[in-house]
Order: sequence, then C-alpha cells, then structure tokens
Amino acid sequence: MNLEEIIWLFREESFDKAKPYLWSDNLLKILASEAQREAFRHAMGFDRPLPVQFVDFVAKAIKGDFGNSLHYRLPALPLVLERLPATLQLAFSGLLMALVIAIPLGLIGGARPGSWIDLIGRAIGLFGQTVPAYWLALVMAWICGIITYHFFRRIFDNLADK
Repeated sequence: MNLEEIIWLFREESFDKAKPYLWSDNLLKILASEAQREAFRHAMGFDRPLPVQFVDFVAKAIKGDFGNSLHYRLPALPLVLERLPATLQLAFSGLLMALVIAIPLGLIGGARPGSWIDLIGRAIGLFGQTVPAYWLALVMAWICGIITYHFFRRIFDNLADK
C-alpha cells in the first residue's frame, strides 16, 4: 500500500469539508448559505466518491497540477516549491547533526562495549527511537530556539556593553 493510498483511506468522510473554508472569523456562524456550500463542495469535487477524487488527484499530480491551495487561493505547487529550499536545509542540517553525533558514538561504543560512552550512545538511540517525533520536535525547537536564543543574546549583550 502506497503512502497516497493510506492518506486517502484514513481521510475522514464524516465531516463537511466545505465548513472550514466558509466559517466566519469568530467561528460562531457559517458565512455561506446551504446553496453556496453545495456549490463550493461541487467546485472542489468534495461531492464525488472518494476513489474518484483519488484517481483525479493522482492523474493531475502526474501532469504537475496539484490544484489550488484552499487557504491561500493560489496554485499549490509554487507555494510548495517556494518553501522547498528551507525544508531541504532543515532536513539536511538535521541529517548532518545526526551523523556527526551518531557515527562517533557508534564507533566509540562499538570499540568499547559496556563503557560509559557506549551506555550514553545506547540511551540516546533508545530515546530517539521511542519518543514520539512530534514531542521531540517541540522539545528540540524549544531547546534550540528559545534557550539558545536567550543564552547567545546574553553573551552578545555583554559584549556590546563592554
């Protein structure tokens, strides 16, 4: 089973997909009438069966047409491509950091089984495999973003004062 099929299978059909895009800012009432919601569903293809939507999406994606962003109301592909360099930079810098930490820890731990560095390496590996990725991402963003920002800010403020 492909990732695309899994995404489409787990997609909930029980809610009205038109509502999130037609709600008012205060989220207390819907701005559109039932006829407008029905027209929106038809224009977006939400009224068609799920397998038909999937085949239509894949056929258009093969041609390079990823549709329009419902949020930005612009073509989706340029929006994704605009953010691609930052995404690749983040992915490769994370990979580089992982390799810089993992390879030395693995080599030293393999050369000296049972040593304290081996135990630390195994603990980090176990932690990395068992902690949910979303939680680890939040904690790492907090550590790397907030704590290091304040740490370096104090250092640079002290240097600027001198």
